[in-house]
Amino acid sequence: MARLSTLAALAAIFFIAHASAHRTTITTVDIDEDIENPQGESCREQLQQQQYLRHCQNYMRQQSQGPGRFDEDNQMQHFQQCCRQLRQMDRECRCEGLRQMMRQMQGMMRGEEMHEMTEMAMDLPGECGVRPQRCQMRSGGY
Repeated sequence: MARLSTLAALAAIFFIAHASAHRTTITTVDIDEDIENPQGESCREQLQQQQYLRHCQNYMRQQSQGPGRFDEDNQMQHFQQCCRQLRQMDRECRCEGLRQMMRQMQGMMRGEEMHEMTEMAMDLPGECGVRPQRCQMRSGGY
């Protein structure tokens, strides 16, 4: 009987020692939703610095109104400033910046006009000669 309880005690010690040797380590990583460039400037900060792509918004609004409604020089100025704003943002931030811009404009337009503006926003990087050439967006969903 003494041998059985000694054997049981040794088995219990073995299982406890074995169980403590296999600890599970859980590592958690917090991911900031903003992409950062190597200098640590977030896309949100870049978008703020570029005035939420205000010139791109103005250019697109004028384009959607059709020819003759606005001064062509004014339109060209907004287009050039829009491209300058996009160039000053990191490549990784351009599409997200355009999506944010479209979210801001969403309340001002409906239906077909919003679809047309979304198409224009998707093509703006290519028209400005920056990469990516085209941004992916869903009309109304960004």
